[in-house]
Amino acid sequence: MKVIGLERHLPFYSLVATYYTPNGEAAKMKLTGQELTAFEQDALMRAWPLVHEAVVDPTTEPFAKANGEPAYSYYGKQPEMNELMQKAMSGVSVPFMRSMLDGGYDGFDGVKRLVDVGGSGGDCLRMILRKHPNVLEAINFDLPEVVDKAPAIPGVTHVGGDMFKSIPNADAIFMKWILTTWTDEEVKAILSNCYNALPEGGKLIACEPMLPKDSDDSHRTRALLEGDIFVMTIYRAKGKHRTEEEFKQLGMAVGFSNFRALHSVDYFHTVLEFQK
Repeated sequence: MKVIGLERHLPFYSLVATYYTPNGEAAKMKLTGQELTAFEQDALMRAWPLVHEAVVDPTTEPFAKANGEPAYSYYGKQPEMNELMQKAMSGVSVPFMRSMLDGGYDGFDGVKRLVDVGGSGGDCLRMILRKHPNVLEAINFDLPEVVDKAPAIPGVTHVGGDMFKSIPNADAIFMKWILTTWTDEEVKAILSNCYNALPEGGKLIACEPMLPKDSDDSHRTRALLEGDIFVMTIYRAKGKHRTEEEFKQLGMAVGFSNFRALHSVDYFHTVLEFQK
């Protein structure tokens, strides 16, 4: 994702970041002033001077060392800031999904029942249903405290649960930005539950950062490595970005028979398919 300009809109105080996707198409991501502030709040700023601690002591994230507790529990006690972070993530998620759905990806064709794991408020499913009317049942699956606040969306059922325990059955399972925050063993637990929830021939569609086999100084690689640092500083010191081969081996380890990395949406994310 290459940012090429910012536009300021008054009196609403918002910024629009314009960037190019790898296929050369321009896209825009709009964040209000409040949402931009979410990425610059004091709790995050306190963590960055301790970024080296993620390497020295990966048992505790720099965010937790700076603020006294992990990011997820910290924001759970800060409803206003948590809401801002959710809005900010939605501001990133919507243009990403638009690029994916309008960019020729056809992995949702023929799917009747779809589950979005970690779907938050259901924005992704709303967009998928609009583009793919063949999806007759859509389940937004997230933690109970998250889906309790999710808005009503026609065609979408909000279901609370824990992806480490079980995942609702579906023809296809969708997730984005989930696997990168977990260790290999935790990822295998998530993938195993996805495998158990799918029929023969069903698939998991995961949108994740994917590192190149060999590092280089390209914009894409630099963006991916920056994202890796952000994750280990704020959310999970033991989490990591992975290569195509690493994702493939994790999928095969839990029983998936086929794997392919087939569509780079932007500088950060690749669409991965694990087929049962």
